[in-house]
Amino acid sequence: MREDFTAQERASYRKHATAAIRQYEDDLQGARARFLSRQGASIEIDAAPGHPLWPQGFDPMNLEPLDGNEVLHKRYLKLGNESGSLEVLGREALTLGENGHPLGAGVRRVTIRGLPIATEVDGKNEGVRVKTDGLDLEFAHAVCRRDGGRIYIRLNE
Repeated sequence: MREDFTAQERASYRKHATAAIRQYEDDLQGARARFLSRQGASIEIDAAPGHPLWPQGFDPMNLEPLDGNEVLHKRYLKLGNESGSLEVLGREALTLGENGHPLGAGVRRVTIRGLPIATEVDGKNEGVRVKTDGLDLEFAHAVCRRDGGRIYIRLNE
């Protein structure tokens, strides 16, 4: 068994490892950019301060941790708190974690892109409900604002 590498071998391994890391980082940024550029309607959900959304289910084999506290969920995500829940199936969702952790301290913001333009939002009393292809959400204490194809939901609890 070999115990040491030559300086030339170490330099070559370092060069290949650095290139692989750079390529991986570029791939992650590309995945984020592709997600954010999706055509169609979008929904942004902001949790109320002190009331983050908690993971209730996700597919660990189909997610990409991005820079900072962001995670791109590529297939399945379910989050909830005392006000309600959301479930995304068969489409992507981008989450922003709370307090420096991508999921373990709760989720502060969820973004879903590429929804049908005619996505209907049912604003009832103080709550909101959306059910469309691959997305089901309902929160009892929320306000909703629509700006063209963008739907903003702010949770009050």
